[in-house]
Formats: sequence, structure tokens, C-alpha cells
Amino acid sequence: MSDYLSSQPADWRQEVHSKVASVEYILAARALISVGVYAAQGMIAQSQGCASLSVAEVEEIVRDSLVRSHFHDSGLSLGSIRLVLMRVGDKLGLQG
Repeated sequence: MSDYLSSQPADWRQEVHSKVASVEYILAARALISVGVYAAQGMIAQSQGCASLSVAEVEEIVRDSLVRSHFHDSGLSLGSIRLVLMRVGDKLGLQG
């Protein structure tokens, strides 16, 4: 039994690592982030009285910002998400 338990964390980490690095995971993560960022920037733009970005513009920012190198064993870092938000803010013309 102890051999089974001691092998589980390494196996689990390897499985997560392979999934996080997969194209499917990256595409799904980008899509999910795009939806949230699109909604957030729309609300921000409205409150600031400026035009919001199109879906295509947000998707392009997310795609260009979140390249494969940003994905690691535990998923995405907050710094990677921050980069996306900073680029959206720049595109909206917000000074931060």
C-alpha cells in the first residue's frame, strides 16, 4: 500500500503536466480567459465612456499574450493573466 501512495504524486504531477502542455488545454484556457476578459473590458469601457474592444480584438490579445511558454505544471501564472489585462487596458487607452 505504501508503494502505491508514494507513486501517486509523481504520476499525478506527470499527468497534469502533460494535460497542461496539451494543445487542447491551451485552447480551452485561452477561450475561457477571452470570455472573461471580453466581459470585463466591456464593463470597464462603458464606465470610462470609451468604445469597447471587439471579440476578435480580445481573442487576438489573449492568443498573442498567452503562448505555450506561459503554461506550466500548475497552469497559468497570475503574471500571464496580468499581461493580458495590461494589453487590453493599453488598447482601451487607459493609463494605469
